Amino acid sequence: MQPPPKLTTHLVQIEQAAREVALGQLSINEFGALITRLRQLFKQKLDDVREMLAHEVPADFLPEIADEMEIGQRGIEIYMQATDALLEYIHTRQIDSLQRGIELARDANDLVNQALVRNWQTYDTYQQAADEYVKQIQSGRAPI
Repeated sequence: MQPPPKLTTHLVQIEQAAREVALGQLSINEFGALITRLRQLFKQKLDDVREMLAHEVPADFLPEIADEMEIGQRGIEIYMQATDALLEYIHTRQIDSLQRGIELARDANDLVNQALVRNWQTYDTYQQAADEYVKQIQSGRAPI
């Protein structure tokens, strides 16, 4: 089973928008609208992760997935920091804000992808165990 492809959509959007606004190819209002939409999306995803950890993940599974959830949550939190820096650019027009926002978005994207790979590894481990159990049942060797 192949690991999942890396997620890059939001990072690419941020990098492209930052480049275009810096070059004057994207208006400051359009840039602000895009970053605000992404910020709302990240906030919703962060709320979803927190809700899942608080109410939806069975306690006996929590130890196995806590690490991946924590990494993913940290990635989303850093995406939020990236949007803060990018929105700061609107007020200050300081290129440092754009650069900091892009760097933070790259760090966030790396963490989200780490969480995705860990999630895939956890799923693969459980899938292999389930497949082995089915084979044991089919061969009559399964423990009762």
